[in-house]
Amino acid sequence: MKIVTIHTEKIQNIFEELNTNFGGKVTFDVDEYTMEVNNNFAKGSIIGASFNDNISYVQFDMTFSTDLKLNVINGSSSPIYFAYCSKGNISHSFGLSGEERKLKTFQTAIVTSKLNQDNVLYFEKDKKTKFTLIIVGTQTEPSHANSLNQMVRETFFEENLNEEFFYAGSYNLKIGEKIEQLNAVTQTG
Repeated sequence: MKIVTIHTEKIQNIFEELNTNFGGKVTFDVDEYTMEVNNNFAKGSIIGASFNDNISYVQFDMTFSTDLKLNVINGSSSPIYFAYCSKGNISHSFGLSGEERKLKTFQTAIVTSKLNQDNVLYFEKDKKTKFTLIIVGTQTEPSHANSLNQMVRETFFEENLNEEFFYAGSYNLKIGEKIEQLNAVTQTG
């Protein structure tokens, strides 16, 4: 099993670390990163972008030749992760030795961890996995009192970010349809 560590501070850093660990080719076009991988370790693509209000989007469409633990380190804040698995399965744990919770095809999840606690994603070898992750930062700025990330923080945590939170939703085909519609957009910017 391979363990890869990623820091979630900036989307550019995420792609630099993914490229260092997976190999491949990273391209950047109008605020969107794309990484194509085709080697002995992995095949597929990862796309991602960062938006206003400290929100990022990363989509994995990958097949790994070995089991993979993707250790996502939360540095200065504990972001909220909205996850959707549209193909294959993925598991999650808080820390490398935490309890694994499986997210199956067409299932959603909302996850956040304590400050300085890792979120670990488990990819199974030789299984095509398509997984979308929306990362909403929880750092507040007084000038952004009504921002989306502030509203998400208040809705889910009511100022208490010192606890782990994992919610696995029911199966949802409509989210998969919307993601495919977004992927079909050919405009840039």
